[in-house]
Amino acid sequence: MSPIPKWLQEYYGQDIDLLNPSVVKEGKTYAIVKIQKTDRVPGSYSKVGYVLLRMTGRHIATPHVSLHEGTPTDADLSRMYATLLEYDENG
Repeated sequence: MSPIPKWLQEYYGQDIDLLNPSVVKEGKTYAIVKIQKTDRVPGSYSKVGYVLLRMTGRHIATPHVSLHEGTPTDADLSRMYATLLEYDENG
């Protein structure tokens, strides 16, 4: 498992252990992040989602853009990458 980038640690702060984020793709200003929220009860299931984050933001103050829930198909990934490019160019 690759180390969590500093900007992502700063974005989520103390919530990082609950959300288990990992970077899917970084752009210039934004990034696609996979969130795998695991319930704290042993044997429970986890929820997977993909969000677009501003890499200089903070979880409490900076809104994210929800991109997808569950396991993405190739078409879903292509759509997410296109959204990343659009936000990087237009903010």
